Amino acid sequence: MNDSRSRDGGQTHAHGAPAVRDSALHRNTTAMLGRLPPGARLDLLSARYPRIANRIAFDWAHPEALKPYLRELLMPDRPGRQGFPPDVLLELWGFESYYSNEAFPARRSVWDMPF
Repeated sequence: MNDSRSRDGGQTHAHGAPAVRDSALHRNTTAMLGRLPPGARLDLLSARYPRIANRIAFDWAHPEALKPYLRELLMPDRPGRQGFPPDVLLELWGFESYYSNEAFPARRSVWDMPF
């Protein structure tokens, strides 16, 4: 197993996520959730799946890590996954839209601009 350190000094998995058993929200997660606009709130997800909410908060400033993770959550390609309940999935879609389009939009080149 890859024994690396997280950004906050804790142990991490090989992919960089915290290796803690997250049964409760971390302080940083609660702070991040409180700053989200209404259409991007993760109230149900954070109550039912605190480990996932903590991972989202951990990777917030790293879109190169969070965007693929969000895609994986929304469209799991591993067999045997049952997916999220519809209300949680709806929250995730709203969050992903906010994150990808407003918080960390894709960089555009001058060549992408309409003339």
